[in-house]
Amino acid sequence: MQNMFEEKQHLRQFVTPIVFAMIFIPAMLWLKNIDPFWMIVLPAEAVLLFLLLLVILVQLKTKVDENGVTYAYAPFVSTKHIAWKDIELAIVKDYQPIKEFGGWGFRVGFGKKQALSVWGKKALRLKLKNGKELVLGTQRPEELSAVVQSFFQSHTKVNHKTAAVNNTITNPI
Repeated sequence: MQNMFEEKQHLRQFVTPIVFAMIFIPAMLWLKNIDPFWMIVLPAEAVLLFLLLLVILVQLKTKVDENGVTYAYAPFVSTKHIAWKDIELAIVKDYQPIKEFGGWGFRVGFGKKQALSVWGKKALRLKLKNGKELVLGTQRPEELSAVVQSFFQSHTKVNHKTAAVNNTITNPI
């Protein structure tokens, strides 16, 4: 049995070169030909540079251990912790980020749903006892599932409301 799961995810690598090209190419053109047009383009370049820095800094951190689930979505969501006693259902499964939440990133869905992801369609879905739902994207679903099942089973009593589940759940969230 694994005793802990930790994962750090960054935005996909292809995003950075695209944003860099959006900044670099106009900047090179500006150096060759300075005219009033650049009074408009330079502020836009500054905004793009700021966005590039945000893209580089975005990181989803997930930790699952005997105390519960800890996550952060830097630089937007500071570290949060959910104890096992506050979790009604925990499952690692496929989800549809575009259909359910309108894409990847820090997303709020209908009702009390929230998603944090950087890429992909595998996630840890948590249904909390307070009615909220949290979806945390993962690139290592098998590892995460094994650890979640292990801790969830040992911290909850199996009854009609609370059950440790895997990818073959019959009543998904």
